[in-house]
Amino acid sequence: MASVVVTAPLRAQTIPGYALDDDVVLHPDFSTVETVRLEQRVETQADLVAKQTVRIPYQEGAGGIEILEALTLKRDGFTVRVGPDAIQIQTLGAPGLPPGFLGFSDLRQAVVIFPDLELGDRTVLLARIMHRLPTYPGGYAAQFAVPAGPSGADARVTIHPAAGLRLNVAAQGFTEDRAAEDGARTWHYQAGTRHSAASLLVSTWPDQEAMAASLAPGFFDAMTVTPELQALADRLTDGSVDPTEQVRRIYGWVSREIRYVDLVLGRGGLVPPSAEAVLHARYGDCKGHSVLFATLLKAKGIVAWPVVIGLGDHGYALTTPPTLNGLDHAIVHVPALGLWADTTLARVPFGSLHFSEYGKPVLVMSPTAPRVDRIPPLAPGAARFDTETEATLDAAGTISGTTRIMATGPFVFDLRSFAAAIGDGEAAARQRLRMLGYDGNGSYQAHDVAGFGDRFMLDGRFRLAPRPDRLAGTSFRLPPGLTTTPRPGMFLLGSLPDADPADTAPVPCWSGEVSERLSLHLPPGKRVHALPPSLTLETPRLGYQASWEQTGDTVSVYRRMTTHVSTPLCQGAARAQDEAALVKIRAEYLSGQIALEDDASPAPASPAPASPAQAAGPASPASPAPASPAPASPAPASGTQSPPAAVPPAGPSGAPR
Repeated sequence: MASVVVTAPLRAQTIPGYALDDDVVLHPDFSTVETVRLEQRVETQADLVAKQTVRIPYQEGAGGIEILEALTLKRDGFTVRVGPDAIQIQTLGAPGLPPGFLGFSDLRQAVVIFPDLELGDRTVLLARIMHRLPTYPGGYAAQFAVPAGPSGADARVTIHPAAGLRLNVAAQGFTEDRAAEDGARTWHYQAGTRHSAASLLVSTWPDQEAMAASLAPGFFDAMTVTPELQALADRLTDGSVDPTEQVRRIYGWVSREIRYVDLVLGRGGLVPPSAEAVLHARYGDCKGHSVLFATLLKAKGIVAWPVVIGLGDHGYALTTPPTLNGLDHAIVHVPALGLWADTTLARVPFGSLHFSEYGKPVLVMSPTAPRVDRIPPLAPGAARFDTETEATLDAAGTISGTTRIMATGPFVFDLRSFAAAIGDGEAAARQRLRMLGYDGNGSYQAHDVAGFGDRFMLDGRFRLAPRPDRLAGTSFRLPPGLTTTPRPGMFLLGSLPDADPADTAPVPCWSGEVSERLSLHLPPGKRVHALPPSLTLETPRLGYQASWEQTGDTVSVYRRMTTHVSTPLCQGAARAQDEAALVKIRAEYLSGQIALEDDASPAPASPAPASPAQAAGPASPASPAPASPAPASPAPASGTQSPPAAVPPAGPSGAPR
């Protein structure tokens, strides 16, 4: 369904539990009038809540909405109409906009609350949504969907295209009726019992290149080099003739000086403002960022084009026929340097992107060669995350120590965003310890939060509440200190807690390296009863090592995971192999506990690794020495949430931001 957001469908009876009639009049300028009738039956106690409210989103600046009819059909034949006070218009913020990101939106939703709802009743809604401004420049595209459910369904979609407009269609579950004499086309989906989801994609563009050609002029027209922009570009690059250095300087300035503000106003969800307007405002959405960055490069004779891309876990494949579903963001490509850059993220090192941008298809907004391209997958060695925690256990059972975290490449964004959101370093440390399952206190100290260096470092100092039982033989894990995510075995190939070898569904995956070294100095007269087993795993795409040892009064574990993937999605048999390895890694974490005893005998030798195919031993960690014991000062506050750090969110109807 294109415009109505509903909840779960209903059980089948004589009348289908879910009935939809969606009628769209498509005008020559691609504006539309859409009339939707939705009927649902209340079958369960859960439905009494879920089906009482229907929300209809629309964009006020591009059109409007009329609620033509809303009523409850009682099972005894009576009709209860929805009163005006039960229909409210709500302002919607930018979908998924995280704390710290500002946004302006004319997105609205009409909320209809159905009265006197009982089991067996039916709700009926009839609404008209006007799109006086075309949703997309130069074309029309829409997706209609019927959700899966346990009841019967009857859905009909009719489109009345203006003369000369050709519709390209992909139907799953829907079947097309014979075209009407007036050119209207109708598709049906019917199911008398439990049914699967059905979808219908409709587009006036024959292919992605044609859609890119429609969008590109809006970007190119915004990239006029004015005298003010030329002067700024010259000032930023003064003294440098190297194109890479010039791009680096301009990238840093736009990232630092132009605030990201999500803008969905009128056609602003798809048509960017001029580069000069963004410069004067000192803020912009993703389109504004991309045109300003590309225009400043253009002023220096460096060819650069905005590209439209999808964020999050979607956007790895483009739809056929072409729509902007999953394409909700804009960044910049510099072909001569093989560079892709996103200035909206503010804390990503030059030459890096957010993890969610690697390996994805893009639409290149070139006026002469609009096309589909693809960002290469993240290269091996480009992303690294190292943690080192050194702690001491005293005679009272108190553990205190320091943690140092070093990130490179895309990992810098998450760690720098976490550091920027710390504010009170002591409060953040207490909260982090609680999340890790410890009572205690500490502090964080960040370095160069506002910079764009290739590396970023975060130090922490902590002290855990005393636990005398740690000295009396109770098993416990080496404390990770003030570590942040990820830890070895997590993230790069999917989720560690949810690992299931039977699940071969595609998941995003990346090349990279994550390591941690945890060490604990024991009090005099104590030693480890037995070290946990070490573990070495090797698969075609994953290497994992966990090595335990005790040297003198210090027990330590070094964990390291490296991944080498050549595709943006891991799936099928290879995914099952990765999941099996993640299950073993999870087991290693769970079994990685020590218990202390009185030191009445020689210290135990480090155990041999448990796996048959063993590595020679742990490589030295790349992370630097532990943090200085000097008290950490609070990190400066900034407006970004802590990891998992958010990227600018998706726009409505695929609008890039």
